[in-house]
This record gives sequence, C-alpha cells and structure tokens, in this order.
Amino acid sequence: MNNQKFFSLLFFGGLFICANFISCSKGGDDNPGPADPCAGKTILITATPTASVGCGAPSGSITVAASGSTGFTYKLNAAGTYQAATSFNGLAAGNYTVFAKDAAGCEKSQAVTVTATGATFTITANATPTNGCGTTTGTIVVTAAGSTGFTYKLNAGGTYQASGNFSALAEGTYTVFAKDGTGCENSQAVTVTAGAIGPKFTAVRNLLNARCI
Repeated sequence: MNNQKFFSLLFFGGLFICANFISCSKGGDDNPGPADPCAGKTILITATPTASVGCGAPSGSITVAASGSTGFTYKLNAAGTYQAATSFNGLAAGNYTVFAKDAAGCEKSQAVTVTATGATFTITANATPTNGCGTTTGTIVVTAAGSTGFTYKLNAGGTYQASGNFSALAEGTYTVFAKDGTGCENSQAVTVTAGAIGPKFTAVRNLLNARCI
C-alpha cells in the first residue's frame, strides 16, 4: 500500500482493505496525462504554383495558405526552415512539398508541382548568293518573332549582336541563332550559294570557243 491518498483502512481477515476506493486507485488511472493538442483539428493547405518562365534564372513560385487553426508558419520541403511568409520564389520547375504548422505545433503538408514555360518563337533566315568566282559577297538576314529582346549570332562560336544582318560571307552553310530577353535560344541552318555566271563571262567564253582558243 504505497498510495498515500487513502483516508482510512479496514483490517479484515489479516488484510488491510482501503475504505476509499477512489483515493486508493493507481496513479495512472487518476492522471491520464495532457490531451493531444492536435486531436480533432482539421488543417487545410492550399498551395498555388506559378510556372518558371523563360530559359534564364528560375522564376517559379509557390503561394501557400492554411486554415483550420491559428499562428501558422510555413516551409518548403522537409529540410526547409519555417517562416511567417506565405510565398516561396525563384523556384525551378520540379516537385515540392509545402508544410504548414500552427501555434500548437500541429503540422500538415501538401505536394505541389512547379512547371516550366519556355518562350516559344520562330526564326527566319534569308540568304543572298555571292557574286561567284570565290568571292565573299554573300549575306544573311535573320528575323525572329514570338518574343522580345532578340539578339543574333552567326554559328555557335559567334557573338550575339543586336542586328540580324551578316555580310561578307563566302558560299557555304551557316547556322544562325536568335536569343530572346529571357535567354531562350533558337537556331536555323541557312546556305549561301555561289552566284550564277554573269552574261559577260558567257559572252567571252562563247567568243573564245568560236575562235578555238
């Protein structure tokens, strides 16, 4: 009889019997412990993603809202740190898990996907032939449409420039590139041909042939 809450004992048949059964009950029955602070709570999370646009630095975002309790903080992915702010910015395309935790420490999570939207544009390249005979008088004019902030270059090793005009070209096949303001790039192959033989050359050749020279 280690319970010191009893008020009286009865001696019966050589045994002590507790006269107050409630006072003599075990401590585990009297002290069930604190209630679960999260029991009965229904925390709801709404996570709204915004796509990462273009081909430059990641620009996706997730905005989070929670309801069903108070004092929420939020974090991105299990390894993240809880914060009061409800948005996460500068995200690349991919799968994420957002967490919300209330003032009592009750936590809820939800998976969310950020997509990528690359700028889509078209490129057109028109070539002008050389004057023939191995000259470097060919030209290429490049235009792009469907985005903004275009720059252009000739071949992979070239340098981007504001103008889409390239001149002093020999006959051959080139690759022209266009890049928009978000960093998205498009390319197209184009061929500069040798110009046809001119009429003066044809006349001279005919004259020489006629004279068997």
